[in-house]
Amino acid sequence: MRFRTMTGSVLASMLTTAGILAAATPASAAGVVSGGVTPLPLTSYADMQVNGARNEVYLAGGDRIAVVDQAGSVRRTFDGQTGVSGLALSTDGSLLYAGLNGAHTISVIDTKKGREVKRYDVGAACPGDVALAVGKLWFSSACAMDFSSASVRALDLTTGVVTTHATGLPAVQGVPLLAVAEREGWGVTLLVAGRDLSGSQLRKYDITTGEPDPMCWGPGPCQIAVPNIVQDIAVTADGANLVIATGAQYHTLMSVFGLSVVRTYPTGPYPTSVGVATNGQLALGSGSPSGYDNDLYGYDETGDQPTWTYDFGMRETAYNDLAPRGLGWSADDTRLYAVVTDNDGSDPVLHTLVPTV
Repeated sequence: MRFRTMTGSVLASMLTTAGILAAATPASAAGVVSGGVTPLPLTSYADMQVNGARNEVYLAGGDRIAVVDQAGSVRRTFDGQTGVSGLALSTDGSLLYAGLNGAHTISVIDTKKGREVKRYDVGAACPGDVALAVGKLWFSSACAMDFSSASVRALDLTTGVVTTHATGLPAVQGVPLLAVAEREGWGVTLLVAGRDLSGSQLRKYDITTGEPDPMCWGPGPCQIAVPNIVQDIAVTADGANLVIATGAQYHTLMSVFGLSVVRTYPTGPYPTSVGVATNGQLALGSGSPSGYDNDLYGYDETGDQPTWTYDFGMRETAYNDLAPRGLGWSADDTRLYAVVTDNDGSDPVLHTLVPTV
């Protein structure tokens, strides 16, 4: 595949109608079209889900979820989502689930009706990341008063019963992250990344039956240590591997079955984000401290060199740091959505990128 490079330019002094300084507009290069830059009506950023059935993107942060169309224009917001920390979308795109860390609840939004339709009370738990699998909503939990220890729980969407399945996970650097891998012959695997400054943990659970199997099956361990802070995890399109963004000069591809390293992708310092397309293309983001280094790298899953790179540049009064968990592909793999923030996590801006190669 031809190598393609995209670069960002520094913005001239321009204000949006809302009085917010607009983000720098990237200069297009061969094989790439910039689909637009949109300041988001969020105070911070936490997570993203892309709904191919409705051509919408859901972006969460602070106490709000913003709805953006496939072109990057804000259509509506859902307010009152206190401390929203994670999003999960039903297979048909009709329901959006949000873990509300500050409200001890899981909210359910009907994407067609455009409104919240239900809340599940989860007791004393403080939901973080969320994932749907085998008829249940799995969520990590870590409360602000005790971020040193986290748990993984499952909400039965039929009965509303919450069951705790794992405790003692590290959460000093934020709530544990979740991902689900499904592959024929392998069953359903829940992957959990507990996050700590001195080292994180990666665990896997066979949840095919709806309950974690107490036995550890496979050629490798069911728990390993991961250096530094895990910022994002995502399962590859075939369900066989997991891509991890952690504190190194590269992103790591690990096998789900054995939790062993398959390969690494050089991406520069401070990896923050992973976006997996259905065609196997990977978008890998790093939080480079320089305003002139590449922030985003495109790889084929089996490749050892990037097929394209991207530099967001800088805004006149803010950084353009790629946010943790800040990448998502459209369902047809034609658009890549990327969220950048200032270096303190504020002022989130959505970039819509359209590779044409």
